[in-house]
Amino acid sequence: MVRIYREQIFWLGVLILAIFLLILVREILFPFILGIFLTYLTLPTVKLLEKRKVPRSIAIALVYIGVGIVIWASAVFLIPLLVQDLNSLLLNLQVQTERLDGLARYLTLRYQRLNLPMPVRSSLDQGLQASRQFLQELITRAINLLIQLVSKGFYLILAPVIAYYLTRDIELIKKTVVQTFPLSWQGEILGIGREVNSALSGFVRGQLLICLFVGLGLTFGLFLLGVPYSLVIGLVAGITNIIPYFGPVVGALPAVLAAATISATHILYVLLLFVVVNQFEAVILAPLILEERVGLHPIIVIFAVLSGGALFGIIGTLIAVPIAAIIKVLFLYCRSKYAPIK
Repeated sequence: MVRIYREQIFWLGVLILAIFLLILVREILFPFILGIFLTYLTLPTVKLLEKRKVPRSIAIALVYIGVGIVIWASAVFLIPLLVQDLNSLLLNLQVQTERLDGLARYLTLRYQRLNLPMPVRSSLDQGLQASRQFLQELITRAINLLIQLVSKGFYLILAPVIAYYLTRDIELIKKTVVQTFPLSWQGEILGIGREVNSALSGFVRGQLLICLFVGLGLTFGLFLLGVPYSLVIGLVAGITNIIPYFGPVVGALPAVLAAATISATHILYVLLLFVVVNQFEAVILAPLILEERVGLHPIIVIFAVLSGGALFGIIGTLIAVPIAAIIKVLFLYCRSKYAPIK
């Protein structure tokens, strides 16, 4: 009995130490998270090739060559358009921000000419000021988010390297991790690992499909509306959509600013497009793809995203839902083992 308690205390200490170390090195976690993401995407194809008697190293090389060809072909056609749109969009952001600020000032002057009671006027002044500050902060945060994503360029190169070693040595890593635990625990650790792997693989592949749908849908819709920079805006919206609940807001800001260069009617059309696409994704597509695989209530997802953002910033918002899924698996296991419901 004493030995069992010692083992539990030891592993609890290891867990606390691991969490503490992750918090300390949170700034360098991005390439590892992206590497794990890429591993989940490529591993099924690698295993399929292995079943056809292709050695693992060659299978990984073939998959990477295939992905590289797709990226190269896409880059040849898309990168010149993306660079052109991105340059124009960044130059236009400041102009449009000043236009929105000028519009807010104009509306403020117009309503001040109305003969309103002082309490009403004071409340409106406070509301307008708060709205302007909120808009400016939202735009600033969106631009900072984009800059941070672009600044991770080195990590984008490092991530495939990490993914290669994870994919090549996945069985060895799994065996090493399991053998780290006492022999009596190894069967249960394997069972928990299978459930965690199922939840994470379902989330990663499902989220990729959702982001692809959102990016393509918004790009096509913005192009039909005649909004400039539709390609880069659709790409940004698809990437930021991986951040639950808050990603669509970040993705919509560049589209609204681009639509403002045309007319106020186009702003309404763009907002309507984002609402339709994201509602379809949230109400139909995401539940269909993710609900059965992850199984988290929306309130838990919101809490997880806010907590992850508070602790780890952008990286925290990206890993919040997978971590919450892992915690759920561990909680259900512990409850069934130590506090079963009769």
